[in-house]
Amino acid sequence: MPRARYGLVVLLSTAALISAAVVAYARLADRPPRSLSELVGEASDTFAVHDAADIRPHADAYRRFAVEDSIWRARNDRMLLRWQTSLGAVWHISPRQLVQDSAFYLVRDQRLADAADLLGRWLVAHPQDDELRVEHARLLAQIGRVDDALGEYALAVGRRAGDRELRDEYAAALLQARRYAEAADQYRRLLAADRASISARLGLARALSWGEQPRAAEPVLRDLVRALPGDTTVLAMLHSVRAAIDPTAEEAAAWVSEEPRFAPYRLAYARALVEARRPAAAVAQFDTLLMAGESVALLREAAGVHAAIPDSVGSARLLGRAVALAPGDSALRRDYAKALSWSGDTRGAIEQLTLLLREHPNADDLLMRGRLYLWSGDQNRAEPDLIASARMSPRVETYTLL
Repeated sequence: MPRARYGLVVLLSTAALISAAVVAYARLADRPPRSLSELVGEASDTFAVHDAADIRPHADAYRRFAVEDSIWRARNDRMLLRWQTSLGAVWHISPRQLVQDSAFYLVRDQRLADAADLLGRWLVAHPQDDELRVEHARLLAQIGRVDDALGEYALAVGRRAGDRELRDEYAAALLQARRYAEAADQYRRLLAADRASISARLGLARALSWGEQPRAAEPVLRDLVRALPGDTTVLAMLHSVRAAIDPTAEEAAAWVSEEPRFAPYRLAYARALVEARRPAAAVAQFDTLLMAGESVALLREAAGVHAAIPDSVGSARLLGRAVALAPGDSALRRDYAKALSWSGDTRGAIEQLTLLLREHPNADDLLMRGRLYLWSGDQNRAEPDLIASARMSPRVETYTLL
């Protein structure tokens, strides 16, 4: 009998415990616990920390945890447990914000490729997010994936056609990628919306000039110079573009009227006049240039134009000044001797040829000097030169003169 009573007591106790557990589970499922003590009851904690540094993580650990946690959340996109949120234990931010924050931390740590990959995966699931698409494009450009970056820009610009800042950024990216024709097209679109935009006009000028379209860039830069008087950068761009143009005489004359003291414009004008078969007018321009400063190249070119008038004396005079600047130039001295001979100064021509023959005797110079001696009536000096020339290089002309 006592044993039966004991068994009954055990059975009743077990049933009571199971019933309590069922009730507790039902309450927990219906309402989350408000505190730890509600779960475990009152208790005492004898554990004591005397130095906070013993349990406090390193400062960098918080940052690393935030990065990896954000990446995990962005990849898995799982909501926090409802009871955790209701307790206020964790602030649950949106998945998009998690992606942005993760990308920010990755960029700060110079993990640009990881940041670009993270944004790329987000955009696969959210293709309409143009704001993050632009960020993705910038990251792709930074890591050298230029074509992919431009593709992202194009998608964003296509959906936000009225966003001028975005289009300007896209045009600048195209310009940086040396896709000049496409950049010019984007800058033209910007100018269609705002004709007064200085940045768009400057961008168009760069796209055209760098894309080897100097004639198309010239009027854009000319208008910019008028709009920005005193801007040396724009003026230098205009000079550079015009240097790549072969102007007509009328175009070059207009350039000279804009900047009369800019020598390259006047030289272009002089050459254009020669091309137009107006050498007399070109001579005046060359003479003006030479008054500002002489160089061997300029003197030779001017001498050639004087010869076309024809002005043999003027041509010889200019070549003589060139020889004074470069006395060691044998070819220049030989041209000078020919010009002197043509102008009738036989003695001067012979002197120049004599200087050349002292340095380097050759058949051509000996033949020329022998001919000049012969023409001047000095057969005694002509004969040795002609014989020496024939020995070096036998030719019919030499034997005929002999």
